[in-house]
Amino acid sequence: MQATLSVPECTVPAGWVIASPSNTLDAWSTSPLVLRAPEFSYPEHSVSFSLTETTTDRGRRGGLRSLLERKAAPMAAKPSRILFDARFDATDNVAHILQNHVAVVLSGLEALGMGDRAADVDILVHEATPAYALALYATLGFATVPTGATASGAVLAMTPPKFPRRALAAGVLRKRALALGLLRDGEAPRDPVFLSRRKRRTLFNVTEIERMLASAGYRTVYVEDLPTEEQIRTVALSRRIVGLHGAALGFLMLREPGTAGIVAEAFSDGYASNWARANCAAVGTTWVGIQGTMKVSPQPIRRSPREFEAENYQLDPSSVGVLVKLLAEPCVPEVDTLKALDELTKVTVRTPG
Repeated sequence: MQATLSVPECTVPAGWVIASPSNTLDAWSTSPLVLRAPEFSYPEHSVSFSLTETTTDRGRRGGLRSLLERKAAPMAAKPSRILFDARFDATDNVAHILQNHVAVVLSGLEALGMGDRAADVDILVHEATPAYALALYATLGFATVPTGATASGAVLAMTPPKFPRRALAAGVLRKRALALGLLRDGEAPRDPVFLSRRKRRTLFNVTEIERMLASAGYRTVYVEDLPTEEQIRTVALSRRIVGLHGAALGFLMLREPGTAGIVAEAFSDGYASNWARANCAAVGTTWVGIQGTMKVSPQPIRRSPREFEAENYQLDPSSVGVLVKLLAEPCVPEVDTLKALDELTKVTVRTPG
């Protein structure tokens, strides 16, 4: 059984980024710089789904894990069950689980005319998949099988295995959340939140930034401290969000389309991606970036930006101050954002004498 899903071209609008003051410009002003993240497009493409009786061993990798997995006894799917092998990808990353696993399964079943079979799917995950990830699969109504073994049965697969346009996941994920009663259309918006992080890709000066945002009415949230359902509802329903890249911003895909709101995504000068901006565009939420600085500036020559993606960084307080004022505006649509930033970043240069 096979089906093809055609995906039209999609353009993600440009966005503004509040950066730290530049050392080279401090001779004239100490105002934060405003940068432009350019518009980009996902080209028209198609993805193919199949449901076939086969054996899947995508979990096989090199090294010690591969040796251990070879000792695992092959498993067979139970009658009437559908297998989806998520082991080609990370099964401990919320965004990957949402985009590359759950959304792919939902899209595949829908494309194959089997949209009512989600309860019959077993998702094969890595044996070391953490409890919070297993809880996310379960909350979205999917059974998981942690295993390193090969498995045979009715296997659902997509080619390519990941969505080329990741924001494509938003529609099916929102629909799933509504069907399970996790969210409802027309719910009242929640108070502003600051989505912070611990350990990696966090802020050196997080205490100072938390204090600044708290004084502006933003409640600090570490999503890992919340039950999965509350994680989803916090991100989906908060009208105004300041979030560190990777701090459960994947749940933006479950927001109600067209609901007014603004998300400020923080990232370092070493690594940034278009991922959150694309997801905001998919649900009609305004995006603005705030760029921090690493303690050691990246050396771009012969080095990939991905080498810096997990580094900690700091946000400049003056940049956060501008961001807070921007977010306090009644509405910050794309057409008005630059005008607002122009006003908020004005400075008076005092000359000697």
